[in-house]
Amino acid sequence: MKQFFFLIIFTLTFALVAFCEKSHDVKLDHKGIAEKAQKNFFSLTSFSASGELPKEWVVTKNKDYKGEWKVEAGSNPNGIEGDKILIAQHAASKHGISTKFEKAFDPTEDGLLVQYETRFNNHLTCAGSYLKLLQDFQPKKFSGEDNYVVMFGPDKCGGTNKVHFIYKRLNPKTEEWEEHALKSPPSVKNDVEPHVYTLVVDKENKFELLIDGESKAKGDLVEDFDGWQEEEIDDPEDEKPEDWVEEAMIDDPEDEKPEDWVEDETMIEDENADEPEDWDEDEDGERERPMSANPDYKGDWKPKKINNPEYKGEWEPKKIKNKSYYVDQNPWKLEKIFGLGIEIWTMDAGLGFDNIIVGDATSKDAALEYIEKTWKVRKEAQKDYTEWELEQAKAETETPSESESETESDSESESESEPDSESESESESESESESESESESESEKESEIESGSESESENEIESESEIESGSEKESENESESENESEIEFISTEPKTEEEKPEKKEL
Repeated sequence: MKQFFFLIIFTLTFALVAFCEKSHDVKLDHKGIAEKAQKNFFSLTSFSASGELPKEWVVTKNKDYKGEWKVEAGSNPNGIEGDKILIAQHAASKHGISTKFEKAFDPTEDGLLVQYETRFNNHLTCAGSYLKLLQDFQPKKFSGEDNYVVMFGPDKCGGTNKVHFIYKRLNPKTEEWEEHALKSPPSVKNDVEPHVYTLVVDKENKFELLIDGESKAKGDLVEDFDGWQEEEIDDPEDEKPEDWVEEAMIDDPEDEKPEDWVEDETMIEDENADEPEDWDEDEDGERERPMSANPDYKGDWKPKKINNPEYKGEWEPKKIKNKSYYVDQNPWKLEKIFGLGIEIWTMDAGLGFDNIIVGDATSKDAALEYIEKTWKVRKEAQKDYTEWELEQAKAETETPSESESETESDSESESESEPDSESESESESESESESESESESESEKESEIESGSESESENEIESESEIESGSEKESENESESENESEIEFISTEPKTEEEKPEKKEL
């Protein structure tokens, strides 16, 4: 057993060292990449580049937001040394954090681009991980009451499973902010891998939504969004007349039920049932006939239906012009953006954010190039790390019998492949040992061969005595007998002609 535990420790240590060496080969210069890319965007926040929460990002002091934030690798690291992201720490909590720009960003010049990475360290059961591009606000008092220009990102809980794209427009007639949500948003990628979400709004009133650099939705900012005012609405003062008839069919008043219609008696006495020969009315009383289904029964009678001569159709209020209706000719000209906020309520801890970009629509190519240098490297490293985790878990859950069998199999193959000047005499002794143990059980034979294989690599002179000793121990040890099927599998593997021991004719 000591050898087995040493083997497991050695295997895990070797795997860990191998992975560490591999992961250290993956270099991701977040700071250098971010500094070079910064010129292409209005704003770029890389938490990995700073390694800590930048001073520009402020956790809200609002008492309703008790969830904490940390910049760390998280519970599901990706194998890149020193790689960190912003992570929401607590489940079943509200989290709020924001940053205010030194100068507001104006999308009315060249449109809008927003892009960021998110990762669900523990999968997503009920939570949002979206961003809010905010109008003027106070970071220390930041909450869900602050007005936003765009809300964008994944949201999953209950029947909700979509990537939000909602933007607000000020109705000039009512002077109220109205939300316009994408009618057919894509679904959330719910796994523990990092994903990057990109939104582009251009000057042609068009939008495009990308996930991991691939286009998932595109269209028109008016036609593909709900929340717009109708040109005509129902007159709230119009009421249905009291004599308005909406029943299309009525009972025929001239239709009468036939006189022979039977609708009450479903069962009747069976007139054909014979009285038992031994029936005595004095002793048994008056005999009651058995009941049977009434062949004349027709069910409940209902008069036939006819068209209602007074029917006027379904009533609808008359239409009037909607005073709140307006035509938004340029919905792409969004309001000024004063900062970014992450304001979420989540049942899942470990929601991660990084590489948050705000720019105009002309920076789309630069944003996709940034994906190649950051997210793609992370994704590949995450894949390698996940594969290593699976191998580690497999090694940890491996049973002792399986490990011993594999070790013995390796030992057997090594000892058989080594050149030996006395191989011929050893083969003869193995053959004699097999002949002497023919009367014993099949498990004892296989154990002798197994023990013999081990002893050949240690000491050739004592091989015969160790084989016999191994046979006696195997017959007395129940745990070794339980592994009979695995030992049999090893010993019955096909061997080449050179590996097969020569058998002596008796």
